[in-house]
Amino acid sequence: MRFPYSGNGTWTPDYHCGFIDAVKRFFIGYMEFRGRSSRREFWLAMLFFIPVSVLIFLIPAAGTVSGILWMLATMVPIMAISFRRLHDANRTGWWFLLGHVGTILALAMLVIIAFGLVIIEIGMIMVIPHEPPKLDFHNPNSFPGMLLTLFYVSLGMAGISLIIQAFLYSLPSKPGRRTRVVGGFPDGNSALMLVCARIRYVTANEWSTRRYLDMSRLDDNLVEAN
Repeated sequence: MRFPYSGNGTWTPDYHCGFIDAVKRFFIGYMEFRGRSSRREFWLAMLFFIPVSVLIFLIPAAGTVSGILWMLATMVPIMAISFRRLHDANRTGWWFLLGHVGTILALAMLVIIAFGLVIIEIGMIMVIPHEPPKLDFHNPNSFPGMLLTLFYVSLGMAGISLIIQAFLYSLPSKPGRRTRVVGGFPDGNSALMLVCARIRYVTANEWSTRRYLDMSRLDDNLVEAN
């Protein structure tokens, strides 16, 4: 018996899911930002997402277009499972920004670099169309050198961001009391059997010794009434 995907409006974690179950939960919970996802569920989903993303981008001719469409289609599910993974480690979803701020800044730098290369290309065409280009990327004080330095900085920030993300999403699960108790049983029947056994033990060893359940007191009252 598998754990339900959601309960009471929040995502229910499965700490023993397999690869296929993790992929199913990744797509089924594409809009579920509340609740929890276990560390196992998150990394098994990433084991599917990362290789598929690389393969899609490597498709000849249509690789870039299909890759962009794939990233747009999976952007929300990635954010959702990341939020749930952080919740499972007792962190708020806003920690997601901490893990991706380096990536966001790196993308912004790449946009600046792209504009800089466009400016260089326009300058070579309009200003010196008949002269060979003289681009000194090794001189950090030149404009091309600044773009190259900015590129290296963006790579470093992206690398730091990946390290932070790996650390955050590898934090151990810290489920609440109710989740810990329920998740400790293979299924609901096991938990019900334990509850029934406890009730039988209490009724046999504790309640039967209470005076208000001692039937002999009723006999004493009948004798006194007669």
